[in-house]
Amino acid sequence: MEIVIIAPHSRCVDKKNRDCDRQALSAANKLYNKVKTLAPTHIIFADRLRKYQDLNRLSSYDSPIRYTLREIVKQCTNRGNKVLLYEIHSFPEGIKGFTGNDVVLLDILENQQINFNASFSDSDVKWKTMEGSPVNSIQKEFAFSPDVEAHLLEFNEDNNENEDRVINIIVSYTKEKINDIFISQFLRLFLGFLVVLFIIIFFTMYGSNFGNFVNNWSRGHTL
Repeated sequence: MEIVIIAPHSRCVDKKNRDCDRQALSAANKLYNKVKTLAPTHIIFADRLRKYQDLNRLSSYDSPIRYTLREIVKQCTNRGNKVLLYEIHSFPEGIKGFTGNDVVLLDILENQQINFNASFSDSDVKWKTMEGSPVNSIQKEFAFSPDVEAHLLEFNEDNNENEDRVINIIVSYTKEKINDIFISQFLRLFLGFLVVLFIIIFFTMYGSNFGNFVNNWSRGHTL
């Protein structure tokens, strides 16, 4: 597994007037520094202000940042690895439906959302899950790929005292996903080993008889 973190609204010039997601850069960096020890990890930040180009909208599909994201995911999957994609945003207090939460989860696929939500259910952070918007082009592009598991997280930028706790929950979830893949790969290898071992034992014990059977069968059908 490889991990990709992208913060498409992280480019800031004037945080006071909120020309960006003010907490996205910090949250993305903290997450990167913790998960990079678990698996190969890639991080992408915005290269322009949102007012000039919204990098998680369809209109930005051909932008350099989105091209870079696609290339990284392509390289990961070409290496035979699954991808865990975290899209990091942040919100100010006062946003309807968001206010009062430390983090809001906005996944598109319900089955991925259910598994991700479970990691927050026993925590002491304030969290909420909402249906992801179809206008989010990054999630829409990757969430339906069989090789990518995509999540979108909105961090509270005005009340971020629990940011580290949220990050730790994501890290724990990441560890579980890596362990699941490791176990799955091990079981496949072990099953393959058993099949090969069975074939070797079979031909060691019954090889000559099997050969005679094949020869007799071939002669009978030839006649």
